[in-house]
Amino acid sequence: MTAAEALYGFWSSFGVPAYEENAVPDGAGMPYLTYRYAEGAEFASLTASLWSNSASWVPALETAGRISASLGRGGVTIPLGGTGLLWILRDEPFSESLGTAEDPYVKRILFRVRVRVFR
Repeated sequence: MTAAEALYGFWSSFGVPAYEENAVPDGAGMPYLTYRYAEGAEFASLTASLWSNSASWVPALETAGRISASLGRGGVTIPLGGTGLLWILRDEPFSESLGTAEDPYVKRILFRVRVRVFR
């Protein structure tokens, strides 16, 4: 498994579709997650966003809670099929609730993580 596949697997494990931020299909229904992928020599600082369309923040915050719990304080490691591992951990600030001026029903929670690939 590649680091890109492992990162996709992590973000898609929360019950909503996940897409690399530049590859959201036309007409994708909310909720969904978008995420950035990059690798660095040490840690890559990445972001992901949970998008939902609701009058309430409750559904988005429930999903955000599952993401937060999965990372805990020490992060999560994902084996890369014998070639190393991917370590994902919180960055600061970890999450932020945002809206959009265009549509008051669109909710966005921005996540900040640090990722390191060990080979």
